[in-house]
Amino acid sequence: MQTVRRSGVGANDARIVGRFLDHLGRQGLAWSVVSTNPAVLQAVVNGAITHQGLRSETRPALNRSFNLTLRGPTGLVRLAPFLPEHQSLMTQVRPSTALQSSDLSVVSRFLCFLEQNQLTWSSVSTNVPQLEATVTIAINQFGLNGGTRTALNRAFNLNLRAPRYGGA
Repeated sequence: MQTVRRSGVGANDARIVGRFLDHLGRQGLAWSVVSTNPAVLQAVVNGAITHQGLRSETRPALNRSFNLTLRGPTGLVRLAPFLPEHQSLMTQVRPSTALQSSDLSVVSRFLCFLEQNQLTWSSVSTNVPQLEATVTIAINQFGLNGGTRTALNRAFNLNLRAPRYGGA
């Protein structure tokens, strides 16, 4: 598990993470201990939010800051692109297209996938075969929505195709 805060984390996220780390210290816990076990970290975060008054923004701030996917008690993870490039893309896509909200959600999730794998849209979108391969991997190996390719095609006026060997 990555325990080094990502550069470019917003000041608000940094404050929220700082409050969580202070909370850990007051509980006699150390980040170096709880962060080595994702299930323990998730339980500690959920408990701190539910029972000890930490803000509900704590989980998403930790997710963005440390590239985690901590889930709340409902089992859901709210993901939103973190990088300014990806946030800008989502801002441009929303008003300029007649995409359904489900397509927007799928595009957003793909951008999050790129971020979690230290990639950016600009690094993969200029090379169509690389983009197609990245989308296929995201669908087949990481469980992204099977409609990811179609949503990207609609959002960015692309013509991405599934591989002919039977992949997604």
